[in-house]
Amino acid sequence: MQSELSNVISMIETLKGKVDKQETAIQEMAEELKEKDKKIKIHGDILHQLLGGLFHHEKQGCTLDEMIAMLFQDSCITAFSKNDPDYYCELPTTRQGDELEKRLDEMDTKLQQIGALFPPNKISQERVKRSFDLCGNE
Repeated sequence: MQSELSNVISMIETLKGKVDKQETAIQEMAEELKEKDKKIKIHGDILHQLLGGLFHHEKQGCTLDEMIAMLFQDSCITAFSKNDPDYYCELPTTRQGDELEKRLDEMDTKLQQIGALFPPNKISQERVKRSFDLCGNE
């Protein structure tokens, strides 16, 4: 009886040691998860800021909302309205691209205005035509 009791006590102590090791491992994993959650949140915040700087908030609000919803896996993805330039495109434009497009349009308008002030005359048109002919262009 004494030997059976000592065997049971020995088994209980062995199991306690294993349980202690498992509890320590679980606590370490919980700490790792907390750290990883913090990093994931920081990365999400950074991506959110980058998306906010990439898209034009007034003209591309729907696209921005959709990208943020995909980033955070929200179910409320907004549909494009017909007023959103991205409604007609497969890929959205960027805020920088829209600003450059606007600047190019303004430059084009100015060049057209300058051209209207100085319409081409017959002599300059003949010179252009001769230079094309001399180069072998038709």
